[in-house]
Amino acid sequence: FWCRGEEFVVAELTLFKPVNRDTVFAEIYLLRSDGDHLGAAWESMRVEFLSTNNPSDVDLFQVCWWYTEAVIPFDKWLCWIDYHRGILFCDMSKLPNQPTVSFIWFPLDKLPISGIRKGTSTSCYRAVSVVDSGRALKFVNITRDDGIPFAALKPGTGFTITCHTLMLGGGSMAWKEDYTVTSGELWEANTPERLPRRILMFPQVDIDRPHEAHFLSVEFGYAN
Repeated sequence: FWCRGEEFVVAELTLFKPVNRDTVFAEIYLLRSDGDHLGAAWESMRVEFLSTNNPSDVDLFQVCWWYTEAVIPFDKWLCWIDYHRGILFCDMSKLPNQPTVSFIWFPLDKLPISGIRKGTSTSCYRAVSVVDSGRALKFVNITRDDGIPFAALKPGTGFTITCHTLMLGGGSMAWKEDYTVTSGELWEANTPERLPRRILMFPQVDIDRPHEAHFLSVEFGYAN
């Protein structure tokens, strides 16, 4: 759901993946407001992806394995998020003309080479947050040292938290790293009572205080 003033759009996006993978299209279905009245019917359209860079075959291969885990409105876009890969941006400001769809990968060390979703790359450890009254987008990532997808930390291991801001300008998008902090640094600055030696999960940047991030400290037991 995306809105601006009295204008609003309800949209769904799925992917059309040609066998040869030379191009990838977005199938968009949307219902939009028309003045003070709701549009009479759903519209459908097929839109080819745009990119500020020329995507390689690996990039197109990754898009073909896309799996949407979250959808958020940001500025003029509706954003479809795959926490294994990145964000699809659908420009709703172009309506009633055909919208455009662009994409950007998350600033990760590596991407999964297939559609198999395993390892620590899950939505439990990553989050995209819209801050600064809707003008900025932040991405927080938690990387576990032990590589376990979902369990208590192995003894003697920790984790690293990174935060990036999406920079916009000149028709391009790029991630800028804000900070990196390790669990050792956090634990050294806090007593065990204030910050238990447990994995932090479900990150979220504070909307009103973008320099702060919140996490859940999860204590695993027999029942997760």
